[in-house]
Parts: sequence; C-alpha cells; structure tokens
Amino acid sequence: MLLQTENDHKQFVTEVLGTMRCDNVTSVARDDSLICSFGSRLLQNHREHHLKRYISQRVRQLSTFLIILRTLVPVLRHLKDFLKPNYFVNIVQAAKKLGQYNEDLNTYTHPSNALKIGHTITQCAEILKTQLMINNHPRDEIQVVNDFLQVFQTEWKFSVSSNANQDIGTKKFNKSIALPDAKNISILHTYLSSQLAKGMNCIQSGEINKDVYKLVCQTLLTQIIILNRRRSGEVERIKIENYLNRDKNKIQEDIQKALSSVENQLSKNLVRFEIRGKRGRGVPVLLTPDMQKAVDILIKMRKSFNILESNPYMFATPFTIEGSYRGTDCLRDAATKS
Repeated sequence: MLLQTENDHKQFVTEVLGTMRCDNVTSVARDDSLICSFGSRLLQNHREHHLKRYISQRVRQLSTFLIILRTLVPVLRHLKDFLKPNYFVNIVQAAKKLGQYNEDLNTYTHPSNALKIGHTITQCAEILKTQLMINNHPRDEIQVVNDFLQVFQTEWKFSVSSNANQDIGTKKFNKSIALPDAKNISILHTYLSSQLAKGMNCIQSGEINKDVYKLVCQTLLTQIIILNRRRSGEVERIKIENYLNRDKNKIQEDIQKALSSVENQLSKNLVRFEIRGKRGRGVPVLLTPDMQKAVDILIKMRKSFNILESNPYMFATPFTIEGSYRGTDCLRDAATKS
C-alpha cells in the first residue's frame, strides 16, 4: 500500500489489491499500469461488494499470464510491451501454458483459462489504444496496437479458442451428474428443521451468543436456498429492506378465484418478497411461517448479536460492514453433518 500508484488506480488499489494475497502475482499486478487500468475498469462496471472477488480473480489471472510472458521474453517487463504483432506467437504460447495445453493429445487441461485470457487481452489492447489517443501519442504507436488487434482477432480462434471450446464441450458430454435421492433430501430437511428449532429455543430461553446466532442464521439461509431453488449468492445477499418493504396487500379477488384451493392456502401461509437477481432481474423468494418467525427474531435482535447498523444484509456476520455468510459453505456443512 506504500508503493506509489497513479491517482486513477487509487480506488482499485485500496478495494481490490489491498485485499488480495501478498505474493509475487499481486506484486506484478500492482507494478503494471495496464493491469491496474484493466482492474479499475472492471471495478467501475462491478460496484457490488461480492464482485470484488471476481475482479481479484481476473486480475490475478492476467498477472500470472504476464509472469509466463516474462519467462518467454525476459527483456520485456510490462504487459503493454507485448501488445504488438511480432509478439503474438509468444502470447499464444503463454495462453496455452496458462490453460495447460498438451501438445501430444492436442487438448487443454483448463480450457476456460485460455478462453478467458483471450477476452482479457482484447480488453487490455482496447484500453491501451484509448490511453494513447487521449494522451495524444504519435499515430505510429496507435497503429501498432491496431495492427495487433487485427492479427489477434484474425488468428486467435485458429490458435487457441477453437480447440479450447471443443475441449469444454467434450468435458460437458462426459460429465456424470449424481442426483440426490428422496431419502437423502428427507434426512437433510429433518436435520435443518431440528437445528432451527434448537436455535430458536436457545434464543427464547435467553441464551444469546455468537454460536446460537451462527446456528440460526446458517440453518435459515440453507433452508431458504433449498425451498426456493435459488442461486446461493442471491439468497445470501438478501437485504433487510427487501423483506421489510415487501408487498403486504392481500391477493386480489379475481386472481384468487383463478387459483386452486391448494394455491390459495399456500398464498395465505407463505410470505413472498423480491430480491435483486442476476443482471438486475427481480427474483421472488418464499418463506414458510417458521422461517418468517426466525427472520423477524434475527432482525429484532441484531444489536444483541453485534451486527453493525451499516450492514444491510439479513444474514450478516457480526462486526462486519458488508460481510454475510456464504450459502455454498452453509449447504456443504449441513449436508456433511446430516
């Protein structure tokens, strides 16, 4: 953090690089201005807290790619120096090494890495071209980047992306899907119900501590994911305002007549509200009466469990500004214990 950085990258350095693991990959990313510009652009487009992990992954992958390039051409140090037509062959070699390409079998161990780095290189070349134009560099320098982009767009599919896409398709065909049977689902459901009841009993008896809060919070989060079949990331980021500002009006009479008796009963028992889903879409979430009761108690007793007022999430972790429990971890833990 003490290293000098351009003003344009201060936010990126603080919010992303500052949270990354301190190793050679992070150090290379911090010292390369084009990688910082790429990270800053991603940060502008992805402002949500949880997406900073995604930005970190993309930046680390690009930094690892530059380290490989340096081993192939030791005289060059910065990424922008490689974005020239005469280094296209080296870029292909580095991409194949990143995707662990096997020359004998003509296959990639990690084909998605090779595909992702292709998109990243294109974006970096566009960023470099824009920077050269804004800073009024000679037309010759801008033309070099244009020539690189032309060579890249023409040859990349034959050199890397075509084979990588085929490998991804082959892996999907051969991938076996193991579905859980009804017995296992019943065991998991029974376990979660007993755990939630245990946690609620502890709270009602006055046993208020971090272990009880964690038990109730993680169990409730897992139950909501399973009931609604939603992406775990969407559910773990439910905000309190989503729940409190829900539509509490009764169903209109005309709509009620169109529903079956079972649907009418469910509409009376289940609570429905909407959260933000992928690409800003509204995603409905349903809660059973037991879940609603647990949610109300968690919201009411947030201060008792050391949840900061600034934390907007329903499943917030204590003493954090934006932290929340991860749905995938809760699901895995419940499945193992049950």
